[in-house]
Amino acid sequence: MKIFDMNGIDYVAANDRKDAITFYSNLTGYTAGEVEEDIEGEVSLDEKMHYPIENFTNGIEGYDTKVIDQPTFVLVPYSLVLEIESKGEPFLISTKEM
Repeated sequence: MKIFDMNGIDYVAANDRKDAITFYSNLTGYTAGEVEEDIEGEVSLDEKMHYPIENFTNGIEGYDTKVIDQPTFVLVPYSLVLEIESKGEPFLISTKEM
């Protein structure tokens, strides 16, 4: 799977750009054309996101942790989150805080 920056805020994991657009269009109610206008493209799997520590099944040594109220989050690469969360179907993998 790949990661797509849909609009600078939401990130979708999907097999390809078309699947990401279709998924995000269905999720948000925007037309595929509107989503296509906003999509910023593919993101490196090495980029990092905050992932809830309670979902993390491996040790957290070597990762940065951050407490945001509760729960605690671990800063990990998208590739690791895909290993844990991916079921082969597109999904919203992360959202940036505004």
